[in-house]
Formats: sequence, C-alpha cells, structure tokens
Amino acid sequence: MKNWMRILIPLTVVALFVGCSMQKLVLVKDGVPQATIILPDQPNATEQKAAEVLVKYIKLASGATLPIAKESKKTEGTVISLGQTRMAEAAGISAKDLKYDGYRLTVKNGMLYILGRDTPHVAGMPEYMGAQGCYRAALALLHQIGLRWLQPTDNGIYVPSLKAVAVPNTLDITYEPAFMYAACPIAPHGEDWFMANGIRCVMNIYSEGGHTWCTFVPASLWETHPEYFQMRNGKRVKPEGHGYYLCPSNPDVQKLLADGIRKKFDEGFDLVQLGQSDGYRPCECDVCKALDRPGEIQEQVQIPHCNVIKMVQQTHPDKLVHLLIYPPSNIPSRTILVYPPNVMGEVCLTWTTAQAFVGNENFDRTKLAQGHEAALKFWSEKMPAGLTVYVYFWGAYHATGLAPQFTPKMVSEQIRRFHKFNVKGIFFCGGMENWGAEGPSYYVAGQMMNDPQLEWSALVDEYCRCTFGKAAKTMRSYYDLLNTQIENAPFSPSSGGDAFKATYPLPVLDQLDGLLGKAKTEAVGDARALNWLRLVEISHRQFSLLARGYHYYQAYQDDLSPQNFEKIKQAVQGYRTLTDEILNMSKADPVFLYGYFCSGSWGHWKNALSTNGGMKRSKLGVPFTWDFEAFDKAQSLPGGVMNSSFENTDIEIQSPSDWYLYPPADVKGRCFIDQGTAHSGQKSLYFKFGPSKKGNSFIAYQHVPRKYKTGQKFTFSCWVKTSGLRGNARVGVMRYPIVPEDRAVIFSKQVLSGTNDWTLLSVTFPGRAGMNEAQVRCNANGTAGEAWFDDAKIEETRKDENK
Repeated sequence: MKNWMRILIPLTVVALFVGCSMQKLVLVKDGVPQATIILPDQPNATEQKAAEVLVKYIKLASGATLPIAKESKKTEGTVISLGQTRMAEAAGISAKDLKYDGYRLTVKNGMLYILGRDTPHVAGMPEYMGAQGCYRAALALLHQIGLRWLQPTDNGIYVPSLKAVAVPNTLDITYEPAFMYAACPIAPHGEDWFMANGIRCVMNIYSEGGHTWCTFVPASLWETHPEYFQMRNGKRVKPEGHGYYLCPSNPDVQKLLADGIRKKFDEGFDLVQLGQSDGYRPCECDVCKALDRPGEIQEQVQIPHCNVIKMVQQTHPDKLVHLLIYPPSNIPSRTILVYPPNVMGEVCLTWTTAQAFVGNENFDRTKLAQGHEAALKFWSEKMPAGLTVYVYFWGAYHATGLAPQFTPKMVSEQIRRFHKFNVKGIFFCGGMENWGAEGPSYYVAGQMMNDPQLEWSALVDEYCRCTFGKAAKTMRSYYDLLNTQIENAPFSPSSGGDAFKATYPLPVLDQLDGLLGKAKTEAVGDARALNWLRLVEISHRQFSLLARGYHYYQAYQDDLSPQNFEKIKQAVQGYRTLTDEILNMSKADPVFLYGYFCSGSWGHWKNALSTNGGMKRSKLGVPFTWDFEAFDKAQSLPGGVMNSSFENTDIEIQSPSDWYLYPPADVKGRCFIDQGTAHSGQKSLYFKFGPSKKGNSFIAYQHVPRKYKTGQKFTFSCWVKTSGLRGNARVGVMRYPIVPEDRAVIFSKQVLSGTNDWTLLSVTFPGRAGMNEAQVRCNANGTAGEAWFDDAKIEETRKDENK
C-alpha cells in the first residue's frame, strides 16, 4: 500500500506532472473541463461538500468549472465518481475497511474514484464532529495537483496556475490517518485549512475541558448528600463554582459518575471524559485516606475511576471512557495493572507528569522529553485502546506570553513520539495565536498529523516558498535563526523578562531585523507576500521590542545614564505604539486584519495586549510600566528599583507588582496598597497595625540585580510617612550572595515613629566583588498605627557624597 502523503512533490514538478505526456486521466485541458463529477442520487452532506470543494479549487487553478451530476443522469466524457456511488460498488471500490476518516483515490477502467469513510451527523453534535472521509479525499487530490493550505484565510491558500489538470492512470491510493482527532481551542473546525491539515474529529467527543466531576455530581446535591463531597479538616466542604472536589471512594459518587457517562453515551457521544477537577486536593475521610499510603494521593482517584470504568463497560462495552491522566492521576497506580478495553487515557504532558517518571532533580528540557516518553510508554501499556494527549506547545499562558514558543523541529519530534506510543488524538492547549512567528510550526504540525513520517525541514521550505515567493530563502534563514534561539533557550527562566533576554540577545535581534528587511526588499511587487511579511513583522516587533526593553533596562541598572534611559524609552514607546496599532486595526485597516490575521488570532492578540501583554501573573513589569511623561515632567530618572512608586498593582490581591510581601498579602486581610495617599502618583505601599499587644512586623522587598563592584557605594532610599505608629518604620538592604563577614541586613540609621509627614529615609552600603544583587527592604513594625512607603530608589553614591 502506497501512501502518497509521504512524498513532498515540489510545485515545479507538480506543474510538469499535470501537463506531461505520460498516460493520464485528463480532468481539465486548456482551461476547458473534460470530466464530470458524479454523485450518488442521494448524496450525504460530506459527499456534496467534497464535490463543491473540487469545483471551487480546480476553477481557481485552471479557470475550468467541472460540472456536477447525479448518478442516474446520463453523462459523457471522463467520469469522477465521488462517494458511495453504484459504479464504485460495481468496481469493487469501498470504504468499508477504512478507519477514522480514511479515503481512497483510484483510477480504474478510465474513471477516477474518490471515496472516503463518512459517518452520519448526530443531531445536537458540533458540525465538525464525525468522519468526513470524502471531504478529506477531495482535499488530498487537490494537494496532489499542487494546492497548499498554508494559513486559515483565503490569502493563505497557495493555488498554482494550471493549463491542464490530470491524474495518472496508475493512481491507487488508500490512506488511513494516524490520528482520530486533533483539536485546538481557537480553531473554527470544519473549514478547508483545518481539514487539509489534520485538525478534525472523527468521533463525537464529550470533554468539558477534561474535568467532568462537577458535571456528573452537581453542587445541588450538597443539601441532601454532603457526604458526596470532599472532607477537609474533619468537615465536608461545600461545593462552589465549577472546580470543587468529591469524595471519590463513596460508592454513590462512583455510581453518579458512571450514570453521567452513560447518559452522554446515550445522547450519541462515542468518547466521554472522566476527570477530577483541576488543582486537586485530596479527600481526608477515613475511607479515601485508607486507599493511599503515606505521602500518596493518587490511589483515591485511580481506584474509584477504575471502578467507574468497569460499571460503564457492563452497559456500553462498545463506547470509550476518556480517562484524564493529570495530577494526581498522572502518578501510576500501585494496584491497577491494566485498564479495561473500554478506556482511552488522556495523558496531559505537564512538567509534573514528566517528573513522576524521571524525578525533579536537575530537571531540564532533555529530562522533560525523557519523562514524557516514559509516561507515554507506561500508559500505552496500561491502556489497550490507546491514548490521547493534552499538550502545551503554544499559548499566551507561557512565561513569554504572545512570543513564539515551539519550533517545527520540536513539533516533529513530539508528533513522531505520539505515533510511536499509540496516541490516537491530540488536543493543543493553545495555538494559532501567532502566525507571523509560528506559522511554519502550525503548518508542520498539521501536515505531520496527516503523516508523521514527513520531514519537518522540507515542510518549512514548502511553507516559505508558497507564502513569501522570491523572499522564501531569506525567510527560511529568518525562521531558522529564530527557532534556533527558542530551542537553545534556558528551560525554565525565573521570569518573562529573563526569558526574553536569554532567548533574544541584542546581536541576534539585529540579525533578525536585517533578514526581515532583506525579505521585504526581495518581495517588492508581490502584494500577497508583502502582506504576509507585514504579519511576520508585527510578531517580530512584539518579541523584539520586549526583549530590547529588558536588555536596555539591565544596562540601565548597571549605569543609570540618560543615554541608557533613552534606549528604554524608545523600546517601551515602540511597544506601546504596536499595541495601539493592533487594538485599532479593525477600524484602521480591516482589509489586512481580516485577510491575514488568521483564525481569530487578532482577537487573541487584542485580549492579551489589553491585559499587559498576555503574560498573566508575571506581567510585563518594569520598564514597561514606567510613566515616561511623569519622569519628563519631574526632569528625573527612575531608580533601579522595579515598580518604585507602587503604581503597578496585582488586582487579584491588591499588592504591588514586582515586590514580595512578608507575611504574604491576604485577599481577606489588610490592604497593602493605599490608592488615595502617595508621595507621587496615585498609590503607595501601606501597612496598618493593631491594636495588638504582641504587635506585627511587615516587610516589602525585592532583589535589584546589578554589577556591584568593590570600591563603589550605593544608596537605597524611600519616602516614608507614618501616623500614630507605635513601633517604627525604616529601610534596609541585604547583599547577595550572602557572605559570613557581612551584616545580615544594613538598616537606615533614621527610623520613624509616631506621626510624620513624608520623610526620605536612606541606607548607604558598599559594593563588593561577586555581589550581583541587593535585596532592598521597606520594614515596619508596631502594635498600632499606620505607615506608607513610596518612590523607592537605588543609585550609586557620588564620590563627593562619600566623604
């Protein structure tokens, strides 16, 4: 059996192939149709759609409109039999033995047969669910004559200009997909790009994001059956929201889970999720605890889930339970040797899943891959029906937000690994957000889900050639350099800023700038290529301006000079200009927006940029939060302290971003930000005390990285205000790395007690060789009263001030 999808035919060869003099079945000649598409007299929806797709794209390529006719109507000329026609049955060509949405493309006795495995659509299910083999077969035929679906827009379809369209008389292809589904949360499944790139679902799947406990055991049962829910600290916990926990050992809970799954099967679903709620916390009832050994929590989930699966097997043996393998159920059970044949495991490829098999010591990218491979091998042996995976290749939830995350090479390695270990389905937790920087990765993923044996490098060449025209070679160099940086970046940087600096050194950014500029020059005259380059440039500006901002800020910390400050200002203002450009694009340039921002990705950018770059809790931070207008008005430069005026606030817990608090801020406790009192701006750090006999102590601190050399002196200062403070407020510094001969903390000589208006407190400390951080502190303690801190600053002390 030959699988043509394992052969990448260069487009120049395709053009020669369809017009050469070898024996062939001619469909179009000199722009005139030579064939008729024949459908069954009562075609199903997929067969009808496949015919329309063929007509649409062959007309775009050749100008010819192939006629469509029903089988009972007499036709002349070449015949294309599409679907379950009587003529296909008479010729012995059937879809009966195909799996998933497999198909056949066969020329026999002068006729072209296009046939795929289609399943009837179940009422109430999403339109994209179910096998649509005829549709995929039509797209595969178009792929063979040279069309490529590169990006999910009309401008992302490469259509060759063909005078003739033909297929070999020897054509005989039987294709069976490697995967039964691949899905992405922001993809409009069912459109041509997604189907051509393997993103589809041949089964009716019920998931709820993987977590179904709260669906099958609703919170409304609390009033009558509190014993169904988790016990903690000796009490049952009332369920709230849609992420609560159950008492999984309870037999009635297990029955409710089984009944919920059965109900979904009866509604027409083929694969139904069984999964605990996210962020699992164990039930502490005696029965649940007895299932686990000390230090374990997995058995209280694993054993009850296995019981549920066996219950469902008794009534629905031909259906599949989709078992979530995610903390704590990603840790192997000691007691379950093999799962029943009616279960398919969904392995969530997280860090913790890898660590369950390779440990946490010296954990890096290599260990992550080793751990995932070990997990897939283990669970594939436990699950006779196979596995699916939930992967985290892309998504703005990563440390670097919208910036590119995963390369074509990395995609290739993962998909081949999945195929090796009997993985049947893939869910991408994120993806399709960043076509400018990650387009080749998405295309490689799609094509390799069609055939895991394809070579990623050839696919990237194809992507560049069909997207950028004459600039293809330069853009291949651009993507190679970009992806090499991503692959060689540190595995787990401490923050988004650190990740940008490590991944994109300034010389590399300059090289990328140069390659992109060269590509734009090469593409002059090609409007389509220039627009795709414009999208690449938008992505490039996003990660490049962020990286430059963080690099320049690091240089500024070493030298608080106006020149370094101006570089920061240009990078930050450039990023803000880009943000405004994206947010206003629907009004300013809707033609470009809807023609080149693919698959709703503009909405994703818009939402992410509106929430501080999509970097979630890590935020963009300093210097991207600086108020340059305020600095200019005050004619002053900021200190090396991040969020020095406490204006940038974590909304969830009302604490200052970039500062650490001890004890930590409590959502229900004291407010650590005063939005009405400030030395400058609108906000300040705020501590309130007592009344208390014992008193309390609060510290806000952060680490300021810099080159601190022997012979230098530095001053940390902060404006402080107090009201009725029974205790004191002061500032301090601890030097890192700590050495035994240093004082642990150097505090300001001046402290404030009672009531004081804004007063500048400062502490001067010496640098030393090897010192790379200063932990600056705002300290307050007392039994009653209030203290405010604002406008913190660290700077090198001038020589005349050292006297």
